[in-house]
Amino acid sequence: MTFAEFAATRPPRLLRYAVVITGDRELTQDVVQDVLARAQVRWRKIASADSPDAYVRQIVLNEYLSWRRRWAVRNVQAVGERFVELSDRHGASR
Repeated sequence: MTFAEFAATRPPRLLRYAVVITGDRELTQDVVQDVLARAQVRWRKIASADSPDAYVRQIVLNEYLSWRRRWAVRNVQAVGERFVELSDRHGASR
């Protein structure tokens, strides 16, 4: 199977899988688009795998988990800074 054949037939399946994982249709589209771009570059390796579909689904999962890690790092720092501000205000009023 060529990448063009894969990209023409598999996106609906990948989108459904990604929606289940992410719960967010907009994020799903971004994740699947990024994964297909990466898969195209590595298609020779992916095509030689026992199950290219499973391989690409794993890439979808890994991409989403990477996105979550990056999101968590950004938001934990922001929440942590806000927590310090609130603590300072409560401590100053006593």
